[in-house]
Amino acid sequence: MNEQKLDALLVDLARQRIPDLPGSFAQDILREIRLRQDHMEEKESWFGTLLHTWPLPRVFAVSMTAAVMVGLVLPLAVMDNDDAMAVNSLDLNIFSNSAPNLPSGLLSRIP
Repeated sequence: MNEQKLDALLVDLARQRIPDLPGSFAQDILREIRLRQDHMEEKESWFGTLLHTWPLPRVFAVSMTAAVMVGLVLPLAVMDNDDAMAVNSLDLNIFSNSAPNLPSGLLSRIP
């Protein structure tokens, strides 16, 4: 790039008068700010609402009560035979003749 031409162009631009702003410039800026704020308020998600309401004492109390109830009541409701749950969880019946995934288990189901 030719630096002399660039320097001459910059000098010419520096001598030119800056055009005046339109009379409604400040109003246009304020209107744009207001429109963007309205748009951001519409886009606020449920998570943002949760973060704003979480510090309220009653919301905190209700949340903690629900967490404790779920933590205490749900295991009691789901709990049945511990041995059967251990067998199902650990897949201890894999060595039996009724193992669901082994050929011996599949053969025992044939009538």
